Amino acid sequence: MGLRSIALHVFGVAVESVRHGENLALAMVTGRKRPADRDDVA
Repeated sequence: MGLRSIALHVFGVAVESVRHGENLALAMVTGRKRPADRDDVA
């Protein structure tokens, strides 16, 4: 059960990284994220 949860989490991070076009895993490790473009809307 635990390994399945970890695998699902890693898969979800990868999918969202591709969808949003940013490296979420690297941002979680380094604490740095590219600033948002001025055209981005929250």
